[in-house]
Amino acid sequence: MKFAKSSPRPADQKQLDHLLWGRAEIPTFEPGNFAAIAATGGGKSTLLRIFLQSALWAVGVVDDHRALVYDAKQDALPMLQAIAPHAKILTSHPFDARSARWDMAADIQEATVAIEFAFTLIPAEGDAQPFFVNAARHLMYGVIVSFILTGEPWTFGTLVRALKHHKRIRSILRRHPQTREIVSQYFYDERLLMNIMSTLATKMLPFEPIAAAWDTATESFSLREWVTGNWILVLGNYETGRTAIDAINRCIFKRACDLTLNLPNSITRRSFFVIDELSEASGGGGGGGGGLPGIVPLAKKGRSKGAVLAIAFQSISGLRDPKVYGQYFTDEILGQISNRFFGRLECVATAEWASSLFGDEESERESVSQSYGPGGASQSVSRQAAARRLVLPSELMSIEACSRENGLSGYYIVRSEGAYFDNIPGEELFGGQLIPPRADVPEFVPRPATDQFLAPWTPVEQVRFGAPKRHRSAPRGSVSTPSVEHRRQSDSPEVWGDLDQAFE
Repeated sequence: MKFAKSSPRPADQKQLDHLLWGRAEIPTFEPGNFAAIAATGGGKSTLLRIFLQSALWAVGVVDDHRALVYDAKQDALPMLQAIAPHAKILTSHPFDARSARWDMAADIQEATVAIEFAFTLIPAEGDAQPFFVNAARHLMYGVIVSFILTGEPWTFGTLVRALKHHKRIRSILRRHPQTREIVSQYFYDERLLMNIMSTLATKMLPFEPIAAAWDTATESFSLREWVTGNWILVLGNYETGRTAIDAINRCIFKRACDLTLNLPNSITRRSFFVIDELSEASGGGGGGGGGLPGIVPLAKKGRSKGAVLAIAFQSISGLRDPKVYGQYFTDEILGQISNRFFGRLECVATAEWASSLFGDEESERESVSQSYGPGGASQSVSRQAAARRLVLPSELMSIEACSRENGLSGYYIVRSEGAYFDNIPGEELFGGQLIPPRADVPEFVPRPATDQFLAPWTPVEQVRFGAPKRHRSAPRGSVSTPSVEHRRQSDSPEVWGDLDQAFE
């Protein structure tokens, strides 16, 4: 095995040509992707801090450098402020008083993006009656497309409010010819419509506090600006309301990946995607499954675009859960990792998998046997080639926990260095190498609870996004109401007045 070099001097961390992975210096012109795997206390988050210190100091200093960081433990902001003092840092955490709202109007400007957003926000979850979930997505898509065609600024709060009432949705869809046909698909039968609205209300309910909180934010961010800017975006994490926040994070992550992969190739651009606790960030463990959409193509195609993916997780089983990535996509992601770290493991399946990555070593076994016969005793010697795991699962499960006393211990597989074991002494690590978090930056500043109540739809929003009211004089004599079949097939403006009356 090849062992790491001595610890680099602090000044070396501020060199643009290397990233640090433990004590290995990774050339920035071909960094590859990174993964830290360890149980709680095994040192994966500490290793990520070393990596971030060597990578994020350049954000705000060197052009075309940025980062997207998942705040797994709700403690990232003081750490990031310390290691990237020149960078603008924004958090999307809706319930943090410092958060910025996502400018969806700036980032969702195409019908294809609206479809992606609708299917990411309301993912497939094995619904017994998928028609109603699909119809809810279709209505959301139509409303967003109508917003795009209207050309007025809108927020997540605008979208959530718009989807709360069928008359509101109908009015918005009627505004443009491109979305009017959606009305004829779902609004011809009141019972059907009410079932769809019930599904839509259930799916959108968890997002109301987020939309309300973002409406009170004084700052906003656009991912279109992020992919060409020089700043850090932090994705929030909150156990209360985690399902909805995870879904929003998936939408943000997917759009950031898509925009990154749409950029021209570059050898100087650096876009760092840092996801600690990948299984949790992907919706595992109760967060509403589905994985992080976009992470597989990012891992496979991001290199030429300047993207660097750094992930950390505790268990391979959590990623292989069919409700997260499953076996195939987990292997797709991990197959694109160039630099790995294995700290103390507690999961047997993870230890077996990690051990297999180091391969086997061959040794020759010699056995001596004796036999006795009429001619006396005889001795024979046989030699056999035997294979043994280079690193046993038991060795991975017996690594010492990361602490000031033990330091940071673990096995590495680094593309430029090979496979080796290394220990960074605790005094060296915690006594100077790790930059302490900013004491004057709180980890979390809660918003007032009143900010979680969504404001009602306003007349201004109705005028801005709804269809103009039609004033029709009633004809003399009795007028028969068009049949249900006629209302289904007709898209003429005259029908809209009858539909309005049908659902009064």
